[in-house]
Amino acid sequence: MNKNILLSLAATLLLSANVAYATSIDTPASKVTAQTNHSYYGFYSQPDKLTKEQLEHYQKMGLISKRQMIKDELKLATKNIVKPSTEILDGLNATFKAMSLLKKHDLKSAKIALISATSQFDKALKKDPSLKLVPIDMKTSFDDQALTLENVKSIKKNALRMINNNQPQEAVALLSQLKNQITIVTTELPMDLYPIATKKALDTLNKGEKAETVLPILAAALDTMVETEVVIPMPVLVAQSALKDAEKLDKSKKEEISKLLSLAQTQLEVARYEGYLSKYDAEYKSLSEKMTQLKKKNSGDNVLVGDYDKIKKDFSLLFDKIHQGRQK
Repeated sequence: MNKNILLSLAATLLLSANVAYATSIDTPASKVTAQTNHSYYGFYSQPDKLTKEQLEHYQKMGLISKRQMIKDELKLATKNIVKPSTEILDGLNATFKAMSLLKKHDLKSAKIALISATSQFDKALKKDPSLKLVPIDMKTSFDDQALTLENVKSIKKNALRMINNNQPQEAVALLSQLKNQITIVTTELPMDLYPIATKKALDTLNKGEKAETVLPILAAALDTMVETEVVIPMPVLVAQSALKDAEKLDKSKKEEISKLLSLAQTQLEVARYEGYLSKYDAEYKSLSEKMTQLKKKNSGDNVLVGDYDKIKKDFSLLFDKIHQGRQK
């Protein structure tokens, strides 16, 4: 991992808990982008908060439960993540403090900070010797493009034309419009490596070495941190949301149900054309087929509760696979 990025992370964690939101909207119905930083010091205090602009955007799409969909997915992404112990957080803070003191050439205070860090890490490992990767930070970003299936097809067609005309940079810029996802990046501390570097830095200081010798050891320790990424396709969320909204309607409202089911099926196609379902072809085909069957039933006999349950189960299986397929 880039050392400067991790040093920036260290500085962020040394500050108080913060949740920062930034939203930009090109046009009311074209794009919604939001970035959210969640430190474990706040520990997901507001992981599902949406801006007023985002809520208006989803309401215009007719998705009354979109906010809940995002909230549920973020909860799913964090359900197996265990909050780090106080000892680990205190030890991590102490190493960051030591780095700051070393930059000021305050070797005596830096040594005290490293002694504290070593002590805290030892306590944590004594409690649980099996500790490996411990989550210490999470960042969530939203890229929500309101593109029709025709828009997506046109973008891909024009991008291919640009590549054939030796215009790759223009093609890249155009294809960036297909980024339509929630991205969850988790930073994890390797407890089998990081504390060793902290001890090595302390030993080096005890030998009388200067700050310039010790700082690279701690900087290298930051490089042992691991980032994992989960990408949740927005169109699949929209499809799931539309299905749940359809299920809530009275069976007699066939036209409204049909519109929502068509929206769900189209959004699955959007996700496929955007390239998000290339790894999940079997799941996509199953969802698409069951959606078609659901639409036929809606136009004829009333859809039964069990019909919705089957397709909701398929959505759950797809999202489980997405969350399990974290990229390092």
